[in-house]
Amino acid sequence: MRGLTRPMSRLLLSLPVLNTSTSLRTNSAEGSKQHNFFCRAVVMVCRTSSIKKSTVSFSSFPRRRESRLFGLSWIPARASYRKLGRNDTWKYTNSFRITLVALFLAGCGSFSAKPDPSRFFTLTAIAQPVSAPAQGSSNSAGVSLGIGPIRLPGYLDREEIVTRVSPNRIDLSEYDRWAEPLETNFSRVVGQNLSVLLNTDRVVFYPWELTRRPNYQLTIEVLRFEPNARGEVQLSARWEILDTNKRTPLQAGESGITRQPTAQSTDASVAALSEALGDLSREIANAVSAIDGQKK
Repeated sequence: MRGLTRPMSRLLLSLPVLNTSTSLRTNSAEGSKQHNFFCRAVVMVCRTSSIKKSTVSFSSFPRRRESRLFGLSWIPARASYRKLGRNDTWKYTNSFRITLVALFLAGCGSFSAKPDPSRFFTLTAIAQPVSAPAQGSSNSAGVSLGIGPIRLPGYLDREEIVTRVSPNRIDLSEYDRWAEPLETNFSRVVGQNLSVLLNTDRVVFYPWELTRRPNYQLTIEVLRFEPNARGEVQLSARWEILDTNKRTPLQAGESGITRQPTAQSTDASVAALSEALGDLSREIANAVSAIDGQKK
């Protein structure tokens, strides 16, 4: 231990002696653990000791083929040290400093702030007519309509915008997301559309209060509501209109709507989905208008 600093000598004396003649042959995992422990201990010694006074040299360690660590086919069988010259000390010291600088710069680059590329989309309701009344408004003025429950398939109940690439496979967009739960957005837009088309403000959403129970209830089961591989958007849904007082179905239907976006982009696809939802709302509004007209 002559030539080593006092902290280095104490730590090296506390290291276990490796029995390389048997441990690696009988139990390779145990030998690998001892080898890794020794290497970590030597690195810790080099950090805590004074490099200018003495430095550990690995050139005198015996080489063995039983162990490989980071491409080096050697393991230290026993602690062997020698005093390094001034040139060797300068070389190892500078290499250590360069390694620290490189690690610091790599860490700064990996933790630097990056802009979030995510984009968020919502469905939009149909425009309110300026002068012309909506279709069926003469028979449906004052209609009280309850929206919901509206059920979406599980694969649509997520933040990512879904694209159907084949009948049995869908893709999730990496950056394009819905700004709110799709079921909530879908229900609100249907309510807004029917309020415009039926010319009524008596639209409530499920669940509603007993004091605000509507005359009619609309339930929708969405089967498909996404773009496909051909660039089209598809809306497939089953809907039913109920009499809330008698709890009896008045009319049921199934709608399949396809729209072609104006461009191959997520913005255009979401706009086409909003138009498809408007078409569905028109079908339902016509049915509600006919039912309410028969009662009057």
